[in-house]
Amino acid sequence: VRIGALDGKFRLLQQYDAALRVLCFWKKKLPSLTLLVSPTGSGKTKVVEAIVEVTQSVAIIVVPFNVLLEDQIQRRNQEGALGSTAIMWNTHTKERLLQWSSQGTGISNHDHNLRMIYMTPEAIYGFARDLTLFVNNLQRHEKFCCFVVDEAHHVITDAVFRPKYSELSNFFQKWPAIPILAMSATIPPTMVKPLSDALAVDRQSDAIFRASSDRPNCRYQVNSFRVERRGKELEAAASSVIQIIQRLKRERQLCHGAVKIIIYCLSQREALTLPNKIQVFSKNELTAIPVIGGLDPGKNEQHRAQLMAQKHNIQLWKEGKVDIICATSAFIEGQDQPDVRIVIFLEGAYDLISLIQGFGRSSRDGHPADCILLIKNDRQRSSQNALVTQGYAQSSKCRRQFLAHEI
Repeated sequence: VRIGALDGKFRLLQQYDAALRVLCFWKKKLPSLTLLVSPTGSGKTKVVEAIVEVTQSVAIIVVPFNVLLEDQIQRRNQEGALGSTAIMWNTHTKERLLQWSSQGTGISNHDHNLRMIYMTPEAIYGFARDLTLFVNNLQRHEKFCCFVVDEAHHVITDAVFRPKYSELSNFFQKWPAIPILAMSATIPPTMVKPLSDALAVDRQSDAIFRASSDRPNCRYQVNSFRVERRGKELEAAASSVIQIIQRLKRERQLCHGAVKIIIYCLSQREALTLPNKIQVFSKNELTAIPVIGGLDPGKNEQHRAQLMAQKHNIQLWKEGKVDIICATSAFIEGQDQPDVRIVIFLEGAYDLISLIQGFGRSSRDGHPADCILLIKNDRQRSSQNALVTQGYAQSSKCRRQFLAHEI
């Protein structure tokens, strides 16, 4: 293994160690599972890029949501990703990838640098037969280096709702000598053994590299709002959101130009309705758009049109032409916009992992950011609010320490 090729590639020592371990076990052709716990925005994907560059071979990367695939692939290819390119495995690319793998060399200049194949767990089982042939072809030419499970906490948290996650080990078992790299910002100590057991059946060698999850550039707050009239919760929330944003823009001296903001909602209805209320109540001082998951372009024309409009709106937000995205949890992970200055969770999140992942979208460029949990006041607060029951809202200690301790 050309260890020198790893120098200067990573922000954290733990990322270097994880990459080196995967490379060593790949070279020795021994079973292994490597867990990397590294803060959001710290450059975990650079680990995969370094591995495929050193080995000059291919990795399959399992990601949780389709909505993340195009964004990650576009970003990898735009950045040049150390000379490597990325592609999504689907019905349109399957035949090309199979042909390429059988030859062992690229069939075009683009494919010659192909290194990262992105898939969801469901896609792995939907294309299991062809994918098995693909990996076997690359193995014969020594062109396959590892399986990567990105946002690996989903293997445990989504096991009931997405059973294909818990079946990944059955697929990986076909090639016991191929290393597995599992990465996430949110693998608490209590999750390590269940995750290891779920992914590494019959693999005796596993190790975890854990970096501090603390992000000192982020300021964490819990704010409350009061609902004056029943049925007017969103109106009250919108007014409170506007006040918070205006206050933070003054405090941070962000008054000139657009400020990128994400507001996470617990339901699609809230995410779809809140943008209009924010624009009306702010007298169009703030612009907002909705982003939701569950849109399947193959389902019908309406879904396809909604998805295209949503992609266009997201691009406007990235370009600074829109201030706020009101999103459901589908927009939490994999978004790597570096200059998001304010993240607000409206009425909480499903769990602390979702909260940490969502707050992790803020200021990945290291500049100051504000991360806010906005809930109803004490008397009106729902007892079912996940973060209230888990203690985050009532905690008397520093919330930065609270979140860092949980992970």
